[in-house]
Amino acid sequence: MNRYLFSVLLFLLPWWLSAQGIRAYRSDSEGEVPRVMWFTHDIIDTLPFEVYRSPIGEDEFLQIATVKRTWIKQDTTIFVVFDTTIVEPNIYRYYITVFNEADTLISELVFAHTMGYIAPPYLVNFTASSAKDRKAIVLNWKLNENRTVQSLSLFRSRSYDDGYELVTVLSGDATHYVDEVPRANEPWFYFLLIKDFFGYQMPGVRIHGFSNFAEVPFPPQDMTVSYHETGIKVKWRGIGDNIIGYNLYRKVDENPGFIRIISQYYAPGEWIEVTDTIVYPPETQSLAYFCTAVSDGFKASNAGDTVFLNLAVNIPVPPPGDLDYFRSDRGYPMLLWRSQEENNYVAGYNVYRIDLNREDLPVKLNRNLLLYTTNHFTDTTLQEEGRYRYEVESVSITGEESALRISVDIQYDPLNIVLLISSTQNKSGITLQWQPITSVEVKNLFLYRQQGDKQPVLLSKVANVKGKYLDNKTTGGTSYIYTVWAELKNGTKILVNEGHLVKRNPVN
Repeated sequence: MNRYLFSVLLFLLPWWLSAQGIRAYRSDSEGEVPRVMWFTHDIIDTLPFEVYRSPIGEDEFLQIATVKRTWIKQDTTIFVVFDTTIVEPNIYRYYITVFNEADTLISELVFAHTMGYIAPPYLVNFTASSAKDRKAIVLNWKLNENRTVQSLSLFRSRSYDDGYELVTVLSGDATHYVDEVPRANEPWFYFLLIKDFFGYQMPGVRIHGFSNFAEVPFPPQDMTVSYHETGIKVKWRGIGDNIIGYNLYRKVDENPGFIRIISQYYAPGEWIEVTDTIVYPPETQSLAYFCTAVSDGFKASNAGDTVFLNLAVNIPVPPPGDLDYFRSDRGYPMLLWRSQEENNYVAGYNVYRIDLNREDLPVKLNRNLLLYTTNHFTDTTLQEEGRYRYEVESVSITGEESALRISVDIQYDPLNIVLLISSTQNKSGITLQWQPITSVEVKNLFLYRQQGDKQPVLLSKVANVKGKYLDNKTTGGTSYIYTVWAELKNGTKILVNEGHLVKRNPVN
C-alpha cells in the first residue's frame, strides 16, 4: 500500500466535514520519505505546529524535527509533514500539536511506513444467512489480511443503491455479526468499510440477506361488529409491529364452520376497520366473526374473540314502561323505569329533557347509550328552577330508536343549603362554631373572612363535620364578615352562608 486518500465515500463527507479539531487527511508512503497530512476548518491561518512520532508496538511518542509546512485552501487549513528522519523500515504513527491564541490543539493519529508495498486489506468472503432463534441476519466475512486493520464499520440499507446507515463499528479482528432486523422476509443490504493504519479502504462488495424467522403474532383484540347500510363494519385492534395482514372469518346463523372472507388484509396502524359487503341470505338472523393476524414470517395467530351481530332489523322495540321521578340525595331529579332486560332486541336507552318554561326542543342527556340492564338516570346538569319534561326511549340492537317515548313532567326547585354559624369572643380572637351539613353530599367547607371592601381571604378548608375555628388575626373595634362555601363530591362549590357579621370587641 503506497498511497491512500483519506476521504473515499461521498456519503461520508457530511459527517467528516462537520467534525471539529485537527483531522487526519492523507498518508503517502512512497519511497523512503513518508508524507502525512491533516486538515481543519477551525483555523484559517498558517500557525506553527510540532510533529510527534512513534513506531508501531511502542507507546512513547517523540518530537521530531523534519520538513513541515501549512497552506490554506478556501476555508481549510492543511498541515503537511515530510518525515526525512526515519532510519529503519517500520510502520509509524504521527500526530501534531497546533498552537493558536486560545490553546493547543492535538490532531488525530495518521499512519505511514517505509516498508515498500503492503497489500491493502480487503474482503475475500462475505455471506449473510438467517438466524434460527430470532429475527436477525447472521453476517460472516473473511479478510485477506487484518494485521493492519483498526476497525470495521458495518452499514445497512433497505435499498441496494442508497440509504445506507451505520449499524456498528467492530474491532479489526471481528469475523461475524448478528444484525437484528425489524422485518422478516424483506431484503436488507450490507457492506463493510475497512479502516487500517492508513485510512479507509474502498467499501466492500454489497450483499443482501433475509430473515426467515417465523414468529406467531398476538391475536387481534377488542373486536366489535355493527350494522350499517353499506355493509357490516368489523373493527379490531392489532397488537405488535410484526403484522403484515389479517384473515377475517364469518359464519352465517348456525351453519357449521367459519368461512374465510378476507385473506391477509393489509392495514397499517393500531385500529383496523373493514366493511363486509358479501351478500348473505335475506332470512339470516345472525352473523359471527373472528379474526387472525399474520406475521412477517407468514405465521397466523390464534383466533381473536368471536363477535356476533343480530340482524333482526325489522323488529321494532317499545319504550320502557312505568317512568317515575324522585329527588336524589343530592337534590337532582332521578328517573326510574321498568327495565327491558328480558327483550333480546333492546340494546339500551336514551334520556331527553325539555324545558317547558321556554318550550325548547328535547335535549339528549346521556353521552353514551345506557345499557339495557339500566333502569335509572340522574340529571346532575339541572341548575335552574322551573318545569321540565323528561322522555325515555328504547334503542334496538341495530341502533333503531323506538317510535314512542315515555315521559314525566316535574317541577324542579334547587335545594337551599344553609350552614349556620355562631361566634364568641375573648382576648385570643373570634371563635366560630357550626354544625355539619347533612342534607346533601358535601365534601369540604371553605371559610372566608372579609373586612370592609377588601377581597375575601380564605381562612381554612375543613371537612364537613362539626367544627370550630379561632380567628386570632383580628383588630379590636373592626367589623368582619365570615362566609362559607361548600364543595360537593362532584367538585361543584356552592355558597351555604352568605355572611356572618362580627364586630371585634376592643382589646384591653
